[in-house]
Amino acid sequence: TGTSVGATYTVSDALSVAAYTGTGEDSSNSNYEAELTGMGLTYTITPGMSVSITNNDYSGKGDSSLGTESGSRTAVALDVSF
Repeated sequence: TGTSVGATYTVSDALSVAAYTGTGEDSSNSNYEAELTGMGLTYTITPGMSVSITNNDYSGKGDSSLGTESGSRTAVALDVSF
């Protein structure tokens, strides 16, 4: 099971920003927990072409065999449609 919340704000016709956070648990493993927090922006360069930048921070833990993990990831995407 999990919970999450997010919001997007349109700054202008060309720029939108977003932020979100979420947590999750595994009902079959009481030690499992996961958390994700992120923010990003999308800029429309021209109709049909946009660039997005997203940064995510994550952490999680499982049982003794799975251990824990955490980190940060940034992704850049160029979207083209025609």
